[in-house]
Amino acid sequence: MTNRVHIICHPEAGSGDGNTILKKVHSELDSFQMEYITYLTDYSTHAEVLTEQLVNRGHKKYQDYLMVVGGDGTLHEVVQTLHKNQADIPVTYVPAGTGNDFYRSWQNGLSVRGIIEIMLFSEKPVSIPIFTYNDHITKRQGVVLNNMGFGFDAEVNFRAQNLIENSFLSKMGLGKLSYLLAVLLSLNSVRHFSVSGSIDNHQFHYDDVSLAGILNSPTLGGGINIDQLTRPHNNEIALVIYRDIKLSVIFDLFIKVLITKKTNESDNIDRYTGQKLQLKITDPIRGQLDGEDIPQKPVNIDLALSSYPFYLPN
Repeated sequence: MTNRVHIICHPEAGSGDGNTILKKVHSELDSFQMEYITYLTDYSTHAEVLTEQLVNRGHKKYQDYLMVVGGDGTLHEVVQTLHKNQADIPVTYVPAGTGNDFYRSWQNGLSVRGIIEIMLFSEKPVSIPIFTYNDHITKRQGVVLNNMGFGFDAEVNFRAQNLIENSFLSKMGLGKLSYLLAVLLSLNSVRHFSVSGSIDNHQFHYDDVSLAGILNSPTLGGGINIDQLTRPHNNEIALVIYRDIKLSVIFDLFIKVLITKKTNESDNIDRYTGQKLQLKITDPIRGQLDGEDIPQKPVNIDLALSSYPFYLPN
């Protein structure tokens, strides 16, 4: 029986890092004498199309491996498509993006070779917590691997993506600075909106919210820590609400988020955890899902805790 690795790669991830990382992957697989087939993405959502084709061809679990080389957005597209097709094909992720929040949560410190060794020599994949969502407005269903957010974090993400595409910072390997710069550029346009919903039947309502974050990972944008209590191993949905944000508290929040990482000590942040979440935002608001932009619209979503198999350290 011949094993092979199917590699879905976004070559332009991380301003071209995808190509560089892919060469390392090929070199390491060659050293293990592994066969591989590489599929390069050419446009947004192409990873979804490629994954769909692999599923329809009859991907053989535990004979054929599936690897993703790219950023959090590419990984999201692949897992989203697999989940939609109810194809629990274990995924191996090699980070090549700017943020790489999934890598920080689950693989931090692993080299390309280390990631490949785990894929080849693990007895079985690791089932990790993810979230599933149902959007009642767009009628779309999908998954959340790292986080989904509405308000300030989404505006920062939107600006950061534009900076990454057009800035010399990413070309110098300083992508995280693009997010920090985006934070500063977004401070003068902080939106305030109302949020209501429930988490495990606990009702909540807020009238002056600037950020509503649904978290499976404590960080955004490659290490910006918006909630230091969230851990992906906690097996729970975490909701953080940044509220009553006025000019007088912005500096204090800035220190707690970016420097001391003690967001739980802020009087302007509320936190909930549970297994099921319903969230409603009446006013159109920008969102982000695993670092990908969600255009402004009202929000009415349900989320539940789920799981998906990956080749990861035990």
